[in-house]
This record gives sequence, structure tokens and C-alpha cells, in this order.
Amino acid sequence: MSDRITQCQKRYTDLGGKLARRIELETHAMMKETHVTVKETNVAVKETHVTVKDTEATVKETHTMVKEADGTAKETNTRVKLLEDIEMGSP
Repeated sequence: MSDRITQCQKRYTDLGGKLARRIELETHAMMKETHVTVKETNVAVKETHVTVKDTEATVKETHTMVKEADGTAKETNTRVKLLEDIEMGSP
């Protein structure tokens, strides 16, 4: 009976060791996957930052163009008013 108990204890210990090793290997694999995912995410974040900077530059250019167009529109309105005044005979 003592041999049987010893065998069971050894088997239990062996199974525990195998389980611990399996958990260790699975954890290591998950850590590698997580590391790859983090690297991919970092690349995506950098690409997003570049896109944001490009978009900000485009917005600034657009604002400049709008200001210029607004100035041109004001000048055109002034000229139209002047022409209307001339046509109406008002100095």
C-alpha cells in the first residue's frame, strides 16, 4: 500500500510539474503575442501621428486660402459697389 501511495504522489508531482511547464510555455507564448501586438500598435500610433500632422498642415493651408478668398471677395465687393455708384451717377 505504501508503494501505491508513493506512486500516486510521484504521479501527482509529475503532473503538477507538467502543468506548471505547460502554463509557463503558454504564458511565454502569450507574452510574445502581446509584444508583437504592442509593436504593431506603436507603428499604427506613429502613422496616426503623421496623418494628424499632415491634416493639421492641410487645415492651416485651407484657412490661409479662405482668408485670401475672403480678402478677394471684399475687394470684389468694393469694386462692384464703386461700379454701381458710377453707373448710378453718384461720385
